[in-house]
Amino acid sequence: MTSLQIDKRKEELENLDELIESIFYDTFGDPVKNDKGWEVKKLGEFGEFKNGINFFKNSKGNVIRYIGVGDFQTLFKISDFKFLNEAALEEPLDDVYFLQKEDILFVRSNGNKNLVGRSIIVYPGENKIIFSGFCIRFRKYENNINIIFLNSQFKYGVMKNRLSKSVRGANIQNLNQKILSNLEIILPPYIYKMNLQKKLKQ
Repeated sequence: MTSLQIDKRKEELENLDELIESIFYDTFGDPVKNDKGWEVKKLGEFGEFKNGINFFKNSKGNVIRYIGVGDFQTLFKISDFKFLNEAALEEPLDDVYFLQKEDILFVRSNGNKNLVGRSIIVYPGENKIIFSGFCIRFRKYENNINIIFLNSQFKYGVMKNRLSKSVRGANIQNLNQKILSNLEIILPPYIYKMNLQKKLKQ
């Protein structure tokens, strides 16, 4: 692919993202102002959190692919893992560190404050994938909320700004489980049943 084709593809993706964001706001309004008066609950009521694994360059052992901050980019979801980095782990991992379908990963810590709070939905399929210590994993309780709708609130507009204002730290900005757990989200009464996959074209 030439540089011109790459630039054109980036422009197409940016335009698509703007369209999806527009659809989201037209349908649900501003998730922070909540101008449509939807029910509001805290994110921690819908799932649990887990910090990722710290890797060491000189470690030896089983090699496994992992998602790090550099893999988020501007993606809404990730289901192709063949380009991920690999880490060697000396000790077996508990199953809680392996990603499952519809887990959401957040950037927990980064020198660039704008990257902190960035989120992505994971669809690992049969792949054994873990996540780095610079990430926090959110896993919903069973099927209690539409994960695409949920991640849309984190990705678009002022909700992302709210996350950015909540981070702690000086040179390295940090997001923690407590901040995420207390994050307020809007809940339209029909969101438990509707299929946003069709509406948001993700």
